Amino acid sequence: MVVTVVMTTYFTPEVPKRQEYAKQAVESLTRHLVCDERLRLAVSDDSKDAFQPITHDLICMGWKDSYSTNSDHHGIGASLNHAMRHLGSDSAYWMYTTDDWVLEAPLNLDGPIKLLRDREYDLVRLGPIHPNLPC
Repeated sequence: MVVTVVMTTYFTPEVPKRQEYAKQAVESLTRHLVCDERLRLAVSDDSKDAFQPITHDLICMGWKDSYSTNSDHHGIGASLNHAMRHLGSDSAYWMYTTDDWVLEAPLNLDGPIKLLRDREYDLVRLGPIHPNLPC
């Protein structure tokens, strides 16, 4: 089984720093994301085709079988939908992140996957617990 990490991107000539942010995001994911299942990166780009070399560089930084999709500037919803259509039958689980989010410490996905698989949760939100939840 594969866990696909779907990362949305949008590059524009007006903000060249976004390319560096995306590289930092992928580096942090490959360094800190932990899982017993195989991990794969899917870069879901909403830029124009001119930025394809950047997305190629990003997937080369990711795990084996990483890939990219492009929704040709139709918005983040279209970008995510496009990525979801390409998950593949071997990817029962997926995680969503953005190109400007850096994982600064190890994050183990085994617990969330166990909740999804064994406890039949539909969704597990990763991140800080809301301060008003009594759990």
